[in-house]
Amino acid sequence: MSTPNHDNDSVLWNCEIDRHLLEYAPSYVEFQTFGAESELWEKLWKKGPLNTWCKTVPVTRDGTTTNDRIPIPTTFRAIDAHDCPVLDELPVSGIFVRPEYRKCMIYINAWLRRGGIPTVFEDVEEEVECAMGGQFKLVTGDRRVVGLDAPASDHCHALVNHEIAGTADGLADRTFVVTGHPGIGKTLFIYYLLILRLICGLPTAFHIGQTNNFYFFDSSGVYNINLSLSSGSLRRFFPKGTWALVDGVISSLEGQGNIFSSPRSPFFVVHACPPQHCHLNYINRKIGSETYYMLPFSWKELMLCRHLLRRPEVPTENDTSRWYDRFGPSARACYNQSTDAYVIHDLAIASIVRRFDWNSTVACLQKNKYPLSASLDESDSQQLFLLIPRYRYPFAPAIVFISGYILDSFCDHHKDHYKRELQTIFSLVYEHPHSREYLCHVFEDEAN
Repeated sequence: MSTPNHDNDSVLWNCEIDRHLLEYAPSYVEFQTFGAESELWEKLWKKGPLNTWCKTVPVTRDGTTTNDRIPIPTTFRAIDAHDCPVLDELPVSGIFVRPEYRKCMIYINAWLRRGGIPTVFEDVEEEVECAMGGQFKLVTGDRRVVGLDAPASDHCHALVNHEIAGTADGLADRTFVVTGHPGIGKTLFIYYLLILRLICGLPTAFHIGQTNNFYFFDSSGVYNINLSLSSGSLRRFFPKGTWALVDGVISSLEGQGNIFSSPRSPFFVVHACPPQHCHLNYINRKIGSETYYMLPFSWKELMLCRHLLRRPEVPTENDTSRWYDRFGPSARACYNQSTDAYVIHDLAIASIVRRFDWNSTVACLQKNKYPLSASLDESDSQQLFLLIPRYRYPFAPAIVFISGYILDSFCDHHKDHYKRELQTIFSLVYEHPHSREYLCHVFEDEAN
């Protein structure tokens, strides 16, 4: 069997790849002639530019918020996901293209242009500044810092549009991991990349969730391919550097192989990965990977994206702001709150705080990991702590308290805890007459 010509821009090459796949791996590959994925291909393939697929969303204020922390526009633009195959399954009727998405796309291309070598990326800082639109400063919790939406120059807009319109060639057997706090739109980012690549007519593999198959889009259509396809077949049928967009957990169990993480994989993988340490540790052990830490939603973004929710009942602006201030920027948690969710979550936070061990918390924070203990897992820890990029540099993590309220709750609990311990120590030491004279002045104030 001859090996197909590896020419990324050749339509003939795509057809030949597909024919070989069907002929030599019939049990692993199915050509999709119908279904949501095929309809998506029909609708989007080479049908750019992106602006033609965007809609203007009106912002209707509900009157529950009287003072805006930052100006809220009367309309905004979002990719239309209404009546669009595959995208119909999303909880929103449109994808708001966050400045953070554009920023991440710029860094992916810069990383690829350097051959996957991590650097400080000084030469793309101007493009990133423009993509962020002045929103670098994180707005989180009730100790907020608000960044201004500064207008960018025409030159900057041209740079940003160039990066979004054209994607760099992928690097085989490399992984660009995108992670961050739960509920910040990592899955929507993967769909955003898929739409960009389809409207540009770029061959792309796409895998969402814990399914046993992935979809491959190219010039001839859509293919449903089983994950059990051998690595040898992958290297034969797919060009080196084919982009693969993956959301969820890539298998790390022994004996449970995954074609996206197999040695000498032909894919360049953009992987939206959960922030759990076990998943990130597995990915980071892979040679040629880079981890990008995505910023959470800002208050303004949460206020805008309320208008994209499909459900009939949406939290009010006041409820959205109140949840954001106290419990953090997870859109999933904020938008899913019920009438009594605020009180229930407040009680849950108090319970979690009481179960945290001070020493283990400090040790984990020093390593920029979610604090854990024998009675707490990472899902509990994520209710108190927020994973963000460190000092604006997106390739280094930092763990901070979600809000001032949670920080105060944590300190109040441990202050009482250590005061009781100090009283016990004082009582034990003070009993000895030789110690009493020297130590009473040290402990007396704290013991009272």
